[in-house]
Amino acid sequence: MINIPGFRWRVVPPCLLTLTAMLAGVAAIVHALQGSLATAATFVFAAMLLDGVDGAVARLIKGTSAFGMELDSFSDAMALGAAPAIIVYKLTSNIALETGPAWLPNAGAVLCAMIIIAGVCRLGRFRLTSDPHADKGTYQGLAIGGPAGWVAIFTLCHATGVTLPFTTIPIAVDAGPFAVLFWTVLVVLPFLEVSSIPYPKPTKSAGKFALFALCLALTVAVEQARPYTALVLLVYGVWYALLSPIFRRFQKRELTPRSAS
Repeated sequence: MINIPGFRWRVVPPCLLTLTAMLAGVAAIVHALQGSLATAATFVFAAMLLDGVDGAVARLIKGTSAFGMELDSFSDAMALGAAPAIIVYKLTSNIALETGPAWLPNAGAVLCAMIIIAGVCRLGRFRLTSDPHADKGTYQGLAIGGPAGWVAIFTLCHATGVTLPFTTIPIAVDAGPFAVLFWTVLVVLPFLEVSSIPYPKPTKSAGKFALFALCLALTVAVEQARPYTALVLLVYGVWYALLSPIFRRFQKRELTPRSAS
């Protein structure tokens, strides 16, 4: 076996997972540019899952490293920042070609820039304030995977014609109530990324992460289950990104003892 001074073979498995996530992001970009948005969304999902696994594997086998953390940031910028941003631009361009106004691609370009800028700023702050060997239970600001997952789930539902269970309401991005929800929340998410709001780390609980991964897998692979699992993921996304910080804030106020008058 080759012995390189200062090299630890335990860092290899998590770094390979991180590089695979980056390649999934590249594949998502390529498919988005070719117009295969459902496939692009699937690769973003794959990158999200790998991003959740690589750090856990590194801590499990004691393979954490400063190099791995740097690599993870570059991977996230590509797979969870640039890829969903390009998907958003393609969505706005497609809508403009079909039914939307001519200025819509310009608005999509602005939103695309917001997603990328907020994502890299979020990653830069995380790099400066985090210990690669620590396993903290919270993030400062919404993680970059939040907007990426939001874009991917709506894109997949829109591209495959998913409707709300027991209704004919499409989970689409070009018209209807879900389109309003999608674009409104998507404008808010970049600001939450650069905020100081604490968010619990999704991978902290293995059970919750496994359930999340199962929902993603069913959404991608089982067409009959997609309306239900997609709805679960959408509800979870709204709760996690928008409502849970408000709930935790009020809960903290109630638990804080009031001083006597």
